[in-house]
Amino acid sequence: MKGKALAILLAILVAGTAFALESGPSNPVGFFTVTVTRAANSVGYNMVSFPTLPASATLANTIGAQVPGNNTSSFATTMYWYDNTSSAYSSAYKTGTGTTWSGAFSTLESRKGYYIVLRNRAGVNLSYDVVVAGDVRTTAWDMGTIQVGYNMIGSVYAAPIRLDSTRLVSGTTRMKGGISQGQSDLLMWYNGSGFSTAYLNNSYVWQGTAITTLEPGKGYWIVRRSGRTPATFAWNDYPAPAGSGSSSSSGILSAGVQPTVTTTAMPSHINATASTSSVNVGSKIKSTPVTAATAVPVVNTTATAKKTK
Repeated sequence: MKGKALAILLAILVAGTAFALESGPSNPVGFFTVTVTRAANSVGYNMVSFPTLPASATLANTIGAQVPGNNTSSFATTMYWYDNTSSAYSSAYKTGTGTTWSGAFSTLESRKGYYIVLRNRAGVNLSYDVVVAGDVRTTAWDMGTIQVGYNMIGSVYAAPIRLDSTRLVSGTTRMKGGISQGQSDLLMWYNGSGFSTAYLNNSYVWQGTAITTLEPGKGYWIVRRSGRTPATFAWNDYPAPAGSGSSSSSGILSAGVQPTVTTTAMPSHINATASTSSVNVGSKIKSTPVTAATAVPVVNTTATAKKTK
């Protein structure tokens, strides 16, 4: 009788274990690699995003010690995110101890774009593969509200999305077109020596070949010009990649983010005197009006990171 009871108990335990294994996470789990670099004797600016993040997406739990740190913030690897509502950057830097980060933010979001700035070890070329594991997004995603001025965003999927499929254009209620690039809202990515740019014409068709997709691992600027109606829009239905629901893992996808810029060739929104009445982000769109109330976001690469006025 005791043997029979023990057999029944073992059968229950085995069945319970099998159920736990099969229940699993609600989303497929995968991992993604973003490569960040810096040329010798320069500062390396890498405009990135993270399409796979775990439930606890703290800097310590995701990037951790995969990039070099320093207890002096002006020498440490630093991350910046631009907050349009406060017109200022938030920053966090990798300390010299373990996986610890310190600064104004401590958690990553897949819908946000970031700069990872490498500064340490003068005279040495640097390259780091930052691998982050987490949920693979397979459903439409709420990207938040796009404001007038500068919005720093990322692509939340581990696969590219064509611009004409992003739903950044929805009739005339979202991103606006114009008769020229200087009058259109803009989508930009810092490519290491300047900005790759896409814009809309009067017929709301994407123009240019520099950006044709939102790519995983890259961060982007959306420039929303002043005087738009509505002034802001909710981008709450960014569609998942076709067929993503059947994917079980994102695998390793190289983001190809390898900017190597020198201190004398910084992108003007990072190291320049900001103008409160123009977009000064490269020769293609220099001095095109955006809004008098919103200055060009400028990263101050000393210990604090604020917008230059």
